[in-house]
Amino acid sequence: MRDLIAQIAFKISFNYVLLDGLYQSDAMMDYLDDLKIHFLMRLPRNRTIRLLEGAPAFKIGDHWAYRLSRNQRSKTMTGFLNGKLRYIAIEKRKNTGGDYETVFLISNFEKAAKEYLSIYMLRWDIEQLFRTSKQSLGLGDCQAISLKKTETTHVFSICSFRNCRFSKQYISFVLYW
Repeated sequence: MRDLIAQIAFKISFNYVLLDGLYQSDAMMDYLDDLKIHFLMRLPRNRTIRLLEGAPAFKIGDHWAYRLSRNQRSKTMTGFLNGKLRYIAIEKRKNTGGDYETVFLISNFEKAAKEYLSIYMLRWDIEQLFRTSKQSLGLGDCQAISLKKTETTHVFSICSFRNCRFSKQYISFVLYW
């Protein structure tokens, strides 16, 4: 991931790097800080953080300050992770089972909680692309060995996905017209 970011960091203009919780690590956040790149990523609820610099560390999901009140849907707070100030967006949302869950996002730039959430929702198209490419377009079964063939397969999958999305939107438009 670092190699990809290093290759495009100064060639393509972008505002944020959106990363899944899988890439949330101290080393990745420090790397993005060093490059002065704004990031937003999911934070596991068992991650330890400090409310104030030098204060005792605690699991973010267990501390009262990082809980939402009964009618509160989201808020932004600050905390220290490895001595660096971080902004933490907290959102309460319904999961697929109908129960409420609390989700934490971490960033190195300040925004309102709703802005963080709308920015992070941009990842949803990416998630749909990969799921469809693997399950329906066969990307998960690709056995190409050379880099060129693998790149061609990825480009074909992306084009096919976009074509399917466009067709679905067109059909929806025709049906509702």
